[in-house]
Amino acid sequence: MKRERVIEIAWKQVTESYGNVNIFQSSACALIAIAMISCNGPTNHLAKKSTLSSNEVRARVVEVDINTSMVKAVILACGKDLEKEWGGVSGFEQNFIVQPGDLNLLTLKSVFRASTQKTFTPTKGPGFLLSRVWPDDRSERIR
Repeated sequence: MKRERVIEIAWKQVTESYGNVNIFQSSACALIAIAMISCNGPTNHLAKKSTLSSNEVRARVVEVDINTSMVKAVILACGKDLEKEWGGVSGFEQNFIVQPGDLNLLTLKSVFRASTQKTFTPTKGPGFLLSRVWPDDRSERIR
């Protein structure tokens, strides 16, 4: 049922029953209608209307290690391919390998967007490389 139709039916029941029955029944009908509208099933926090491409990530920098060119970040959102790999949850920490120019940007800005690709390092093993790193704030994206 469309939301507008559910709201219309609920409003009609509330207004018709207001004069005849008590307010409790009217309120119950309205609350049930609102509950039906707001329950769309479980939503995925990472994929919810994401503007990120399939291999992009939006994250907040937690720690930067300049010596090893590594960054630890909290994942805020990611594209569909990464969502499948990471299980579709947000708020976990992930280590990334970063190129020197991008590493400099991450020392200055805490929230960023970047493309990722799978890679392998001799010390850490399999991991992800960040490339095309940009500040998340649109006003700071000067190209």
